[in-house]
Amino acid sequence: NRALYSNGGYDIEHRIILPDRTERIVHERAEVIFDSMKNPLKMIGTVQDITKQKELERIVAEQDKMASLGHMAAGIVHEIKNPLSGLNVCLAAIKENLREDRDLDEVFSLLDGATGAVGKISAIVERIMDFARSDGQEMVPLDINAPLEEAIRISATNFRKFGISLRSDLSENLPRVYADFQLMEQVILNLLSNALEILKESESEKRVVVSSSSEGDFVTITVEDSGPGVPVSLRDRIFDPFFTTRLSGTGVGLGLCKKIIIEHGGVIKVDTSQMGGALFKILLPIKRTG
Repeated sequence: NRALYSNGGYDIEHRIILPDRTERIVHERAEVIFDSMKNPLKMIGTVQDITKQKELERIVAEQDKMASLGHMAAGIVHEIKNPLSGLNVCLAAIKENLREDRDLDEVFSLLDGATGAVGKISAIVERIMDFARSDGQEMVPLDINAPLEEAIRISATNFRKFGISLRSDLSENLPRVYADFQLMEQVILNLLSNALEILKESESEKRVVVSSSSEGDFVTITVEDSGPGVPVSLRDRIFDPFFTTRLSGTGVGLGLCKKIIIEHGGVIKVDTSQMGGALFKILLPIKRTG
C-alpha cells in the first residue's frame, strides 16, 4: 500500500525485533511495476540489514564530536584568556592605587576597565551557550522568505551606515520547508554580520545579495558579497567552532550557522560569488527529514 500511494515506490529505514529479542536496523526499498493501463502488476524490492553500518556511523559521529569538543575547548581558552588577562591587570592596578592612597578617579577608571573585561567574558560564555543549545525548536512548514526578509530588515540600517548595498532576490511561491523561523533568521543575521564586518572598511564596491530559489527537492538560500572571498585553503575550517581569521572575531557565528542548518537536515557550504567575494549556499530539504 505504501508503494502504491507513494508514486509507485518507497525507500525507508526502520527497526525490527527478531524472535531472539535482538534489534536490527533494516533498509527497505520497493517499486511497483505497472502495465500499459497503469494497473499494478507486481512489486520488486530489497530488504538490507544495515545495523553494522549504523553502528559504524555512530562511532564516527562520536569521534567527530570528541574532536569538535577538543577544538572548542582550545577556542574557549583562547577567547577568555585576553579579557581575563586585562581583568588581572586592572585588579592589580586598583590594589596598587588603594595601597598608595591615590586619586579615586583613577581607581574608578580601572574599575570600569575591569567591568568591561567581565562583560566580554560573559558575552563569550553566552555565545558558547547559544552554540550548545538545541532545545526549543519550533519546526513548522515555513515560507523561507519570511525569516530572510526579517533578517534583511533588521540589518538594513547598519548596511546603509557603512554605504553597503544590501539587495534581495527572493523567488515567490517557493515550496515550504520544515524550519524554525527564529533559528533561520539567526543564520542569515550571522552571515550578513560577517559580510558587514568584511565590507565596512573596504574602499571598493560594497554589495551583498540575499537570494532564494528551489532546486529539485531543496530550497536554496544564498548570501553573497563583493569582498575578498574565502581562500580555498580555509573553506574546510571556517565552520569549525571558534575558528576565525579576524582579530575581533570569535569564530562562533559560522559554527552556529552550520549547527542550525544540520539540525534542519540541510547543508551549508561556501564558494566564490559572481562578484568575486564569498558565496554562502544553504540547501534545505522540502520534505521533512526528522
